[in-house]
Amino acid sequence: MPHFYALADLLLVSLRDELIYNYTLPGKVQSYMASAKPLVAMANGEISNVIRQSGCGICVPAGDYLSLADEILKLSSKDALDLNIMGQNGFNYSKQFFNRTYIIQKIFN
Repeated sequence: MPHFYALADLLLVSLRDELIYNYTLPGKVQSYMASAKPLVAMANGEISNVIRQSGCGICVPAGDYLSLADEILKLSSKDALDLNIMGQNGFNYSKQFFNRTYIIQKIFN
């Protein structure tokens, strides 16, 4: 998958508007962030929180495809440096919070 991620300008995550997905952070989100590419998400809950905290992309409410389209258009007008910064923010967040040592410490504390 890293080869395909490298070819992309943005990486998309889309989840339905169901309560269970509010508590979910799919593994692909972590992989996307580690790829240093900006994320575009249409989801609620934890995904939205992580994207906002990290500054790695944009997130609109689940099911709000009109806002998603608007946000993608806005991102398309940004220069490569801004997109690279978003991607790097995700990479840095991933290294800090999704690494094995941090997760093990979190479990045992």
